[in-house]
Amino acid sequence: MTVPDFFVFTQRHYDILVKQALDNLPQESGGFLGGKDNVVMGIMPTHNQHLYNRTDTFAVTSDDMQRAFDFFAKNGLSYFGLYHSHPKGIAYPSPEDIRTGQRYHFIVSLRNPKVPVLAAYEIINQQPHQIAIRIEPDTKYSVKDLTAKPTGAGAKAKPSPVGSDILESARQMGAVLESWRQEKSPEYQKMPPKSAGSDFSTLA
Repeated sequence: MTVPDFFVFTQRHYDILVKQALDNLPQESGGFLGGKDNVVMGIMPTHNQHLYNRTDTFAVTSDDMQRAFDFFAKNGLSYFGLYHSHPKGIAYPSPEDIRTGQRYHFIVSLRNPKVPVLAAYEIINQQPHQIAIRIEPDTKYSVKDLTAKPTGAGAKAKPSPVGSDILESARQMGAVLESWRQEKSPEYQKMPPKSAGSDFSTLA
């Protein structure tokens, strides 16, 4: 993926990120983004797996990363990077963010919850370089619901437009969101940080 001059979010995708961040206050939340060229076309939310301090830290595991890579690949999308919220801070990568080794970071600042700020950065030589973000109307892009089932006459005879493994991944994403709503976040074993550049991420 070449370095984009800007990333494009549809209004729908932007709203999803901001709603997730607001719904999880005062804890940090996040997930993964994928797309084509510079357009964000897929969001994969995940649980904050930090066991003890979710209000100041966002963590994912290597298993989460692999699921994200697999999900976007199955949908013909490129993996872009992590997104997460800063409930009390600005939309700027912390030193912990930078040490994760992720090329791109997308951060939602809720320092003022009434005026959320979304920013994107590329990390070059351990330094963040901001990349502009455009929010464009949904009408410019077609949206496919991966969990939708065929309806109407002959629905059973028509194959799903996406494979069953992709549908299962989408259902799992739905289960994650539902567990948030019911405040049934699973418990995870705390994992120690690995060396710089690893796929274990501890973000703050």
